Amino acid sequence: MKYMGSKRRVSKYILPIILKGRKPGQWYVEPFCGGCNLIDKVDGPRMANDINRPLIEMFKALQSGWRFPDEISKDQYVTLKEAYEEGKFIDDRFLGLIGWVGFTASYNGKFFNGYVNESSGRNYQREAQKNILNQVKKLSDVVFTSGSFTEMQIPEESIIYCDIPYRETTSYKAGGLDYDAFYTWAVCMANAGHKVYVSEYSIEHPNFVQVWEMDVKNELNRFANGGDKGYKTERLYRVLSDEDLELL
Repeated sequence: MKYMGSKRRVSKYILPIILKGRKPGQWYVEPFCGGCNLIDKVDGPRMANDINRPLIEMFKALQSGWRFPDEISKDQYVTLKEAYEEGKFIDDRFLGLIGWVGFTASYNGKFFNGYVNESSGRNYQREAQKNILNQVKKLSDVVFTSGSFTEMQIPEESIIYCDIPYRETTSYKAGGLDYDAFYTWAVCMANAGHKVYVSEYSIEHPNFVQVWEMDVKNELNRFANGGDKGYKTERLYRVLSDEDLELL
């Protein structure tokens, strides 16, 4: 799925690090799953959460075999966008439709980022929809939840990967992140026995130890701040428990 900040391009580099030593039956958990472009490449028990409820309800509806419209007109897009903004929700499936329209009929994989038209005979809506439908086949047994990362009920000794909204980048539609609260939570998860990994450009925290980096074309800011098309250094951090930190 096309999604702002997708880790699809670096998945082959970071997943071997994140999954190294994974035990049979050990859960893999993503509290910020976004477009599910990493978790769809993982097998075994999996849990995906995101604060964007329409996104999660879309995946759950598709997971159950529901099909949404193939063609979305601009009038339909505007009507559903207004319904979402005004909080006019009917049920979970309606929220799923909001997610389907908000992502597949918008520019650049950003939720309700403006209606995308066909260009030079290219149907961007159908391309986005085809990608998601193919992806859902790999997500059939994923447990989907929606809410704050702090509300998740995470199985014991899980592997937790957090693709958080990066600081100083294009904002995410579903809201901002309290970084200090997140850092505290991540350390608590490590102290509780989970293996915790976090992606960011840079984190200054004693418990966060960098384990990988690579220069990647800057897609997040390419559509903002004057269209910066340079490269940024993606980094992966392992969150140490306080006990592990003391042993360093």
